[in-house]
Amino acid sequence: MTSIRHYQKHYILLIRSILPIRCFSTLEEAKLACADAIGLCSGISAQSNVCNGTWTLNVGSADTVEVAEATLSLKTLTVDRECLKNVQNANASKYVIHLNNKSWVEAEKLCAEEGLQLATPHSREDVKALTAAMELKGAAKAHIGLRRDVQFGKGPWTDPSAFYWVTGEKLETDWPGWGGYGLASLSTNLLEGLPVKQPHLEAFLEGCCYLGYFQTLEEDGTKGAGDTTCDHFRIPFACQPIEERQMVDVTTTTSTAAPWFYGLALRGSGSCPQDMKVSPVPLSQCQEAAMKAQLPPGAKRGRTALQAGYDVGSKDASQPWLGAPPGCSLHSGSDWAPVFNLGQGVNNGEYTPLCMQPQPNESTYLAKGIEVVETAFPYDRSGKYFYFPAEETAEDWEEKTGRDLSPHGSTQSVSQYRHNFPVWSGIVRVWRNVLGVHGRREFNAMAEQWQRGDVIEVGVMCPAGFSLVPYDLDGPDQMHFDTDTLGGCAQKCQEVVKCSSFEFSHSESSCNTFSNSMENFKAFLSRPNEWISCARSDLLRGESTAALDAAQPSAARSEEAYAWKKALGLCVFADGSEITSGFSLGNLSLKECHESCRSQLSCTAYQMEGSVGICYLHTSIYAARGSGKTDATCYIKPVLMSCGTYDSEDCAESYAIAEQRGSTTEFCQKCMSSDAISLLRDRCQLCCEKCSMSIETPTTVGVNASREIDCPPNSFNLDGDAANGCEVGCPKVPGANCLECPNPSNCSRMICADNFYDADGNESNGCEVLCPGVNNAVCKKCEQDLCTVFDCQSGFFDADWNVQNGCEAPCPVVPNAECLLCQGPYVCKDYKCHPNFFEVDGNYTNGCETECTTFPNGHCSECHSPSTCAVALTCDKDWYDADGVHENGCEVLCPSVSHGNCTACSGKPLECFEMQCDPNWFDVDGQIQTGCEATCPVVDHGRCTTCSSPEQCSSVSCHANRFDADELPSNGCEAGCPEENYFNDDQDPRNGCEAGCPEVPGGDCKDCSSSWECESVQCFENRFDADGTALNGCEAGCAQLPQANCTKCFGPGTCAVLKCHANWANRDGDVMNGCEMQCGEVLNANCLDCLIVGGCSKVQCSPNFFDDDGDPLNGCEAGCPNVTHGQCLSCSSSSQCTKLACEANWFDADGDRQSCEAPCGDVLGGTCLKCSGPTNCTKVQCHDNYYDEDGKPQNGCEILCPSVSHGVCKRCDSQGEPRCTSVVCEKNWFDADDTAQMNGCETGCPELSHAKCLSCNRPGSCQKITCDKNWFNEDGNISNGCEETCPHVPQGTCVDCESPEVCDKLECNKNYFDVDGAPDNGCETTCPRVVWALCLECRQPDVCDKLTSCPPNHFNFDGDNSNGCESVCMNVTGGTCTSCTTLDNCKAVKCFNNSFDTDGNASNGCEESCSSPLNADCVSCEEANTRDFMKCHRNYYDADHKMSTGCEVLCPSVEGGSCAACADVDTCTAVQCDPGRANADGRTENGCEVTCPSVAHGLCVRCGGGSNCTAVHCDENWFNLDHNPMNGCEVHCPEVPNGVCLGCSSATTCTSVSCRANFFDVDGDSSNGCEAGCQALPNAMCSECSSWDSCEKYSCTKGAFDFDGKADNGCEVRCPTLPHGNCTDCSDAATCTDLECEPNFFDADGFVYNGCEAGCPELPGAKCVRCGSPGSCSQLQCLENFWDADGLVENGCEGSCPDLPMAKCTRCQEPGICHAMNCEPGYYDADGTVSNGCELHCPLLPHATCTKCDASTCFQLTCEKNWFDKDHSVENGCEMQCPWVPHGSCTSCSSADFCSSVRCDKNYFDEDGDASNGCEAGCPKVPNGHCSSCNDAHSCNIYTCEVNHFEADGNASNGCERTCPKVQGGHCTACQSPLHCSSFTCHADSLDVDGLVDNGCEVTCDPCTFANKTRNACQHKQYAPSCLKGDETQRTGISGLWLHNGLVKRCVSLSFIQEFYGFIMYL
Repeated sequence: MTSIRHYQKHYILLIRSILPIRCFSTLEEAKLACADAIGLCSGISAQSNVCNGTWTLNVGSADTVEVAEATLSLKTLTVDRECLKNVQNANASKYVIHLNNKSWVEAEKLCAEEGLQLATPHSREDVKALTAAMELKGAAKAHIGLRRDVQFGKGPWTDPSAFYWVTGEKLETDWPGWGGYGLASLSTNLLEGLPVKQPHLEAFLEGCCYLGYFQTLEEDGTKGAGDTTCDHFRIPFACQPIEERQMVDVTTTTSTAAPWFYGLALRGSGSCPQDMKVSPVPLSQCQEAAMKAQLPPGAKRGRTALQAGYDVGSKDASQPWLGAPPGCSLHSGSDWAPVFNLGQGVNNGEYTPLCMQPQPNESTYLAKGIEVVETAFPYDRSGKYFYFPAEETAEDWEEKTGRDLSPHGSTQSVSQYRHNFPVWSGIVRVWRNVLGVHGRREFNAMAEQWQRGDVIEVGVMCPAGFSLVPYDLDGPDQMHFDTDTLGGCAQKCQEVVKCSSFEFSHSESSCNTFSNSMENFKAFLSRPNEWISCARSDLLRGESTAALDAAQPSAARSEEAYAWKKALGLCVFADGSEITSGFSLGNLSLKECHESCRSQLSCTAYQMEGSVGICYLHTSIYAARGSGKTDATCYIKPVLMSCGTYDSEDCAESYAIAEQRGSTTEFCQKCMSSDAISLLRDRCQLCCEKCSMSIETPTTVGVNASREIDCPPNSFNLDGDAANGCEVGCPKVPGANCLECPNPSNCSRMICADNFYDADGNESNGCEVLCPGVNNAVCKKCEQDLCTVFDCQSGFFDADWNVQNGCEAPCPVVPNAECLLCQGPYVCKDYKCHPNFFEVDGNYTNGCETECTTFPNGHCSECHSPSTCAVALTCDKDWYDADGVHENGCEVLCPSVSHGNCTACSGKPLECFEMQCDPNWFDVDGQIQTGCEATCPVVDHGRCTTCSSPEQCSSVSCHANRFDADELPSNGCEAGCPEENYFNDDQDPRNGCEAGCPEVPGGDCKDCSSSWECESVQCFENRFDADGTALNGCEAGCAQLPQANCTKCFGPGTCAVLKCHANWANRDGDVMNGCEMQCGEVLNANCLDCLIVGGCSKVQCSPNFFDDDGDPLNGCEAGCPNVTHGQCLSCSSSSQCTKLACEANWFDADGDRQSCEAPCGDVLGGTCLKCSGPTNCTKVQCHDNYYDEDGKPQNGCEILCPSVSHGVCKRCDSQGEPRCTSVVCEKNWFDADDTAQMNGCETGCPELSHAKCLSCNRPGSCQKITCDKNWFNEDGNISNGCEETCPHVPQGTCVDCESPEVCDKLECNKNYFDVDGAPDNGCETTCPRVVWALCLECRQPDVCDKLTSCPPNHFNFDGDNSNGCESVCMNVTGGTCTSCTTLDNCKAVKCFNNSFDTDGNASNGCEESCSSPLNADCVSCEEANTRDFMKCHRNYYDADHKMSTGCEVLCPSVEGGSCAACADVDTCTAVQCDPGRANADGRTENGCEVTCPSVAHGLCVRCGGGSNCTAVHCDENWFNLDHNPMNGCEVHCPEVPNGVCLGCSSATTCTSVSCRANFFDVDGDSSNGCEAGCQALPNAMCSECSSWDSCEKYSCTKGAFDFDGKADNGCEVRCPTLPHGNCTDCSDAATCTDLECEPNFFDADGFVYNGCEAGCPELPGAKCVRCGSPGSCSQLQCLENFWDADGLVENGCEGSCPDLPMAKCTRCQEPGICHAMNCEPGYYDADGTVSNGCELHCPLLPHATCTKCDASTCFQLTCEKNWFDKDHSVENGCEMQCPWVPHGSCTSCSSADFCSSVRCDKNYFDEDGDASNGCEAGCPKVPNGHCSSCNDAHSCNIYTCEVNHFEADGNASNGCERTCPKVQGGHCTACQSPLHCSSFTCHADSLDVDGLVDNGCEVTCDPCTFANKTRNACQHKQYAPSCLKGDETQRTGISGLWLHNGLVKRCVSLSFIQEFYGFIMYL
């Protein structure tokens, strides 16, 4: 056990020493054991001293447990004992665990296939049960599902699509998976077995269970995109039965108080009903109430968890929380989720308040209430009405209310109860007619107010003649009475003459009466109803009161079909009486008045006095004519007799009554007449549908229907005319419906329409944002054209959580049902059954499995439950339901009748007494026994298909080619087709014989028997009827040819003329093998023919391209011509344009289409910026001092204003002598004397030392300067200019610098040079070193101009001082002079090989050499005049191989070389070519006949022809690295550091180097150049040295000193750095003895060590720029907006300029008053007043900022970076961007035409550094392939091979070097590897007879035969004389074999002949 302690774990249980020590092999076993010992065990741990460090159970706390050894890497676990205990006792059977590893999506699908869903734990108990199931099954991890229940206080509850965990954690909104992942784990290592990208896990029960969702992570720890395929995590999964969403009580507790009864208020209401003993539900009971309250029919709960809070992101209780009312409510507009608004809010109609009251007695309300039977008012099923259709119900109502109902109705106070819960109380109007009892709210009727089963408790009613009103009364003529009854109060009111209303109080026995009008009532609408208030019914319009809030017409009526009537005088009635209704609109034009009346629905006429005057609108419908007076004109709107577009209440009710009575006469009479309010037809569409109306104007004489009216809420009587009612409602708001409004102009509550969103929360502008449409959803909220919140439509869900595609996934298909809500694509959570189908078994997977019950011999056509039929049975044929009982079906089988169905029978035997005839059969004799004996009549040329009687045919089916032309079926098909091959297929006589012969492929049908059957066909060209069947047309065509189309043939499968495909050619002339040669691709054209593969000899140009040079190889190289100031769009040649497009403001004036030669014409005094033609300017920009006074661009700027100094006159007065009225000064110039009109801007910026003032805000004060070249303003003081210049540099002068410390360019002293290009170290290089001399003067470092004298034996013979004394002693014959006194006087010599100094005279050199044999040269000898080896002269040959005879044979001369061997004097047998010559043909007699081509830096020594060099000999120091002899020797010696390579052995190895001055080749390796410079010195720079380890001349760096004068240690002492000063002398490196202070700094304390610690004094509003001491300032510089008013330096700049709006004050003479200013960019001083700044904002311009403008026009602009104003038109801003560049994007440009910086596209590079031509270099070309990825233009990373080419050696430089294998007698056209051919074509004389690929084209035809590709055989050539043989010779006819006298002339086997013998005999 000890040996494996680190690899195997055991678990031990230690329990207070009471139980023995127990070891456990798994942690799970230890957990369960700990649960068993729940009173003793406190945890699990690994012990080092028990069981060899394996797991044990802890007795004490975790702190006292001994932890395992570190090598085990185990931590102590504190176990949740309760959790483990419950795991053992949990109900594990609830979950099904599958151990096979699946992804999350696969797991969800597999669960669904079993009729289950993924396990979805809702509580701790569920999690424990799931853990127990996993424990029993042995699953350490398992996929689980998610749920959408929202937890209290977590996340925005308006998002029902989000997923949540039991812990309340909401998944991130950016999670891309639609379902997420779940994980339950028992393992100690939750992440074991998962990928490196870990999931997010969150502990649910410590030490026991975990839940989480997978979220991938990137390597840096940031969130990844997530695994939307769910394939990364494949583990076991858990399923459970499909469940309804139930309440999860995890946030609130159920009340323990007395039982409460919970219910719903009215949907959309703001609170619980008042005065009905109900109260709002508190937060603590909100979730309980949500579960116990009964929902409306069809409603289904979705989310069940409570969500409470304030507005999103706000804790302010005053802020409304979305659209929910305050307190507890249900989201009835969504999934009925419970919410609790802790703040203030207004119900947007989507919520229903929850209310409660103590548990009531159910019989309390039913005993005294009336139950609502129906809510469908005629033609209105919105729930706005309640309806009792039975007569007995009306009597019940009257009995319980004690009031008879009438058609006019009465008002009554009622209470409404739903499910025994009070929901509303108020006043209703109830009326009775022949249809029953109807009722609705008297005021503000709402949809969904009433439901079936509601109970109405009737309360207070006013006495007859009075109606209830819902408010306290007040008003004039109030009288008080004491009475005990309501009726007594009503009697008092009737006794008072002026009484119109009264109020009564039971508690006070008081009665008050009033004489109110309708106007008085309008003021009481908002008063609380404390007493019973009643008003006279006639005042409230009796039965019409209920129509107060009836809908207005949805669209304005159209009167275009009628003309307005114009009459003189005022508008009057028909009897001439004056019309008093209406109102005045004030002074309007006639048109405005007319449009006002047209737009008002209630306006019937208007009158005007003149064409402009007082407009008066009339709202009476009885205006008939004018008064005849001439002071006004009456315009009468035409009477509209057209019907309305909707049906009002009284319209629907009137027609319903008419239907019940069976007569519409009374209803239609009401449509034609007035009902005292308005014409019924105007609001009754049923009038138009049900009545025949004539257009007559109703005449009513002398009636003025104007009365007072009381409008209900949200309706208004603006014109004061009661005749047209309350004609105006709430205003229309964009994208919404206004629900409440205080007046017709302002909306106070609204609901957004679909896809509209109220972004600003302002009801006045409605829902102003139109959100984008979302697929299968309604967008509720959007931001920046992106929908962020949407609701899915029924049957769809959002699978990918992508707002862009909406709810893209359909819910799963449910059998016999429509899925309304689904969880993923496999599980439907809620569905709606199809009609007559029902859900019975509770199994959602099989849908609505049960349909209407099937009855014997019949079926039910409509049922409301599976077992009950709602209508009479439909019996099968001849069956009869005699007893009317559904259960036994149709129990009687009646006797059959002829051509009919017996539907009822009786008697014994049974006799049919009722029957139904079959279609088109009739019972003529009236005898059922004979059945239906008569059918349709016979018609000519057809068949009667339907008939109304045996004599009357109503439709006919005609025979072929016959039709019913006269449309009289009774006479049959009397007409026929007059021509052959035409047919009347559609049997429609109106279009005659519309059908001809059918279309057939490849030809025309010439004869046919019908429109679908062809009998004879005529084929098109190149098409043939090969099978002789006309039905399929001409099915055969010409032969299919490779890379060609056959254009003409004379039989199927043949070809006579072909046309090659693009870039293919037919070179062998054989038509049948197509175009076998592939031509090359050419520019802007298709290659039509070629002579070689890849070449081209004939082209067809693309449109607008031309082959001007006649060279087909370069294609069509010429395009359309360039057009001046335009672009040629099409052309007839490269020089003739036929269509062009001109640039802006350029025109083709002469119409020649060759150029846009005419610009905008010149205009006077300005530049034309835009024009519509050369002579028509539309926009002008004036020149300086010119003014466009008349505003006409055509005549330019016609006024020349006087010139002003340093300014521009912008406006001038042209009256008399032109006088300037507006002057704009040039920049930095000022009108100091305020007389700019006379002397201009006379004062400029001040002059400064070594600087120029760029900007100044007033004369004498500079704000911005630019220093002269090489001067700098180091002290920051502008007033003293630029005081510092460039630094000092060794051996030179700095002439250009960017700062006083850094030099950019220098001029060197004589004989010194800046070689390293670093100006800071000066001129570090001097004259060159020369051979055997010293250079005294030089003009460049490598050229010496003057030398010292040369040493002995050395001479400057060539006069070139740069190479020194390069010449030594004289040249001598055969050797080298080693000693001399002068150049031509040699004293000693050293001989070369084969040379000898025999006379001892060094001056004549080595005068003797080897002796030369005959016709040869001696190559080697040991002594003078002897020979050891020889070389023959040109064209001589040593035939006997004897040295003594030399080369005795003279061979013949050959061209370009010498004969190296010959047989005789005339016959050369071997040649040796001269360099640059080649023996290309291999023949010796003509020598080396070919001259090799010239190559760069070398000689072509071998070539295959005059243009093909195969070997090259390079010049010295040049190399052929690419091994391509054609480009010669392209590489020179390598560059080396600090020197020049003089000689090299290869392109990378230098063998000889020349070093620059002060550099040395120390290591002797020339390849690394001159690696050593002068000796490095501390704090010094060596400027001259003779070797790498010495220095002759050096200079100290700043702050360092050479105290000891030794060069080897440099400048060994460096002075310390001091603040604001320079140490000029120091005793050592740490002690400064003298310093020099910087300007304006002082050593005040006298201590050198702390530098210059004191500066100039600080001054108010200023900076001291010069001071003589720390406390005394001599010169100051005022800060911005400050000025020195008193001229005293010591108090600084005490005056400040004021701040101005959008401007900067540039000159002020006293505080607070500004005299000059500069506007901020984009602003303009329009009024010329400085005090209010620049008040005018200049126009916004595209990609630019306007810097100068007037009130409406911009004059000057500044472009954004990389944008340009190319057209010089200010109004369109900067319209041009950086130019387009090839293969890249221009990132920076200096103009719209020149790019200075480019970003290249992938695989493209800017090799030449010129950004203007873009990225001109792409990936390198790969032979036979294409490079798809590269890092530069020279090397390829990834490339693909062309078809039939392959990469074999892995070398990208030679590309895909292998191709298809060679094929015998043919060419391989397709192969998968270089070894195996898969497709090939045979040569012209070869055939593939056996069809095998391996042996290719194995048969080759001889010269006297040709290969017939069609027959696949060799065929004899006719008329070939050379092939005609004698009788003794005959051809066999196969494969070109010849038989001569029975012998086979070709070497073939006998078996081959025998194999083809039968074929030979056949031929």
